[in-house]
Amino acid sequence: MNFDREANVRFGFSFLYPREWDRKDPMNGDGNTYVNPKNPDVKILAWGSYAVLYENINEAVIKTIESMKREKKFKLLYDTESGRHAYSWEKENDEVAETREQVEGRRFVYQCFVDKKKITYMHLITQKDDIQFSIKCEAPSKAYSDYEDLFLHIVSSIHILV
Repeated sequence: MNFDREANVRFGFSFLYPREWDRKDPMNGDGNTYVNPKNPDVKILAWGSYAVLYENINEAVIKTIESMKREKKFKLLYDTESGRHAYSWEKENDEVAETREQVEGRRFVYQCFVDKKKITYMHLITQKDDIQFSIKCEAPSKAYSDYEDLFLHIVSSIHILV
């Protein structure tokens, strides 16, 4: 599979997405949705927000999970601190310099019903300063295992733009 890197300069992050997937731009410019052309029920959503309402990423994840629990048949499958390093990019002498810094984040996997379909999600939330970034990958639960490695690659590819 071939990948391209999407950069959201408004919120200062980038990530990989499958080149062949259809890109759907939202009207508000907060992020993008990528749809698998062979299965439109498989999607990647990525967005940023200045309106960070939580003191830390753990509180943000807890509130997100609590709101999802209100959905019928919600089930949390996995929750972990991402703890990975992300790349920061700076323009220096017309060259891009690569540095590494720790980005606080949490990755969690959950299932719920949407329009009577059982959907499994892999969701990553990270935060830097007053900006929060999210990447959420979704697939019908029966097909999720076919996409799990791809989704992990996508959520692990987040870079912070400086």
